[in-house]
Amino acid sequence: MKFLLLTFLIAFVPCVETVDKELKLEYKFRQGDEFEYAQVSKQNALQTLPGMGEMKMDGTLAGTMILKIKSVDANGSARIESQYSKLRMVTNNFLMSMSMDSEGSQEEDGNKIVKSMTGKTFFFTMTRTGAVQDVEGVENLYSALGSLDIDDDVVNKARKALQQTINDKSIKTLLENGFISYPDKAVKSGDKWNTSSVQAVNFPMKIDNTWSLQGVDASVAKITGESSLATIDKEKVNNLVNGMKSKSDLNGTQKMTGQVDLRSGWPKEVKILSDIKGTMTLLAGGLIPQDMEIPMTVKIETTYTIVKRK
Repeated sequence: MKFLLLTFLIAFVPCVETVDKELKLEYKFRQGDEFEYAQVSKQNALQTLPGMGEMKMDGTLAGTMILKIKSVDANGSARIESQYSKLRMVTNNFLMSMSMDSEGSQEEDGNKIVKSMTGKTFFFTMTRTGAVQDVEGVENLYSALGSLDIDDDVVNKARKALQQTINDKSIKTLLENGFISYPDKAVKSGDKWNTSSVQAVNFPMKIDNTWSLQGVDASVAKITGESSLATIDKEKVNNLVNGMKSKSDLNGTQKMTGQVDLRSGWPKEVKILSDIKGTMTLLAGGLIPQDMEIPMTVKIETTYTIVKRK
């Protein structure tokens, strides 16, 4: 009876093991492989405007890309073709509410615009450790805007706003966030490694990451990460929508968890929680008579899901 009880208990012990032997984490690229790369990012911002009090700003960016390995060089880096199959952007703030969805009704101009951006190819190069390099051809996403049956003024304003959100630098950031950065040496459970990158968004920030291999469950590795974020250049002038300009002084933290398929080296899922605070200064000009300091906090929750198609 004791033997049967012991066997029963062993059968239901979770199969999670630490890695005592060293494990080489790296992306394994094969020409012709295809992956579906999906992102859902939800942002909640709170700004305090002089004379107006607290203002909330919420947004969602969701997109699905199809990634195809076109070639692999002698160093193991891959040239990857990418295109959006779905794209959705939602913004709600005290100035405007906007929703653009490639899967939505094509009677809406905003939906038509983002639908025209799907199926347009661009390329990037990725190393075996997960560094994204040489993003090319993102301007091709906008190549069909001029052929839409939409007023030229509407198209031009949409193009300008979208290019501030989706461009070579922001695509590089989006991809790097979903791809875990690996060390160039083997690691075992509990080992840590450090990487740095630049978050090329509206307010460029440097990110210092500390990663850790937590353990392995069958063929899946669990990796966690913690990061510090800080504005790179506090005097840099950033161009905002409606012709406004700003400077920023922001800092924050990120926490990440990832599940990695050890057979391919590609993450199956990455979750990131970002907490940022500081001050944005709107610069005098136009409707703003003098520089205006705006304290702000931003919380972002992002999930990346990657599925091998073939």
